[in-house]
Amino acid sequence: SVSPSPGTTPAGGRRSEQFIELQLRKTRANVKLVEIFTRGLILVGGVLAFVFLAILVDHWILEIGTAGRWCLLSLLLVGVAAYVARFLLPLFLKRINPVYAAWTIEQSTPSLKNSLINYLSFRGTDSSTGRMVHNAMKQRAANDLTHVNVDTAVDRSHLIRIGYVVVALMVALAAYTIFSPKDAFQSVRRMAAPWSNIARPSRVEITDIQPGDAEVIYGEHVTVSALVSGVDEDDTVRLLFTSDD
Repeated sequence: SVSPSPGTTPAGGRRSEQFIELQLRKTRANVKLVEIFTRGLILVGGVLAFVFLAILVDHWILEIGTAGRWCLLSLLLVGVAAYVARFLLPLFLKRINPVYAAWTIEQSTPSLKNSLINYLSFRGTDSSTGRMVHNAMKQRAANDLTHVNVDTAVDRSHLIRIGYVVVALMVALAAYTIFSPKDAFQSVRRMAAPWSNIARPSRVEITDIQPGDAEVIYGEHVTVSALVSGVDEDDTVRLLFTSDD
């Protein structure tokens, strides 16, 4: 449906009422959509901040053991579930109040001077005088709405600011992942699967150790080799060994 262009007045009481209801319905849908996106971005930003902080702690402050990783995962899951139940789910189950939608429209266009809210507040009057006043309010509200673009009436500035914060967190996390000497994804895997035996990330990695687990007779020679990555020029790689006796 297309709103009348500015200067066009809906003719007739029934058409005026339909026009007002249409604009309110569109505004309510926009309010709900903007609020869902805003709260969804807040959730995403909170998860990103939590994961980033856990990575920094695991990399540079202390080793998060199995119990600590279980606590982190539980805290994250419980926090997400509580936030969804408290702030997101009600938006899908409940309706936006028409008076709030009217208030939103009037906030974007102060020249309406509460004509829309007055119309909604006076609706349902039974007396003949009340119906006349209500019809006058309805006509005025419909005329005022012809000068409003309800598609832009909902304030999106808060959503945009939250979006900037989330993008900044994503950029910071991506930059840290690229330039950090320690593997950020390894810390994420440790937190996502606390039951697994994943080592704490370190700057130096020792892999491809040969011969691995082996037993030899006393007096035989053993050749030990390994691939060592992440060492600096001043670092020294040492082999420590001992015998069973």
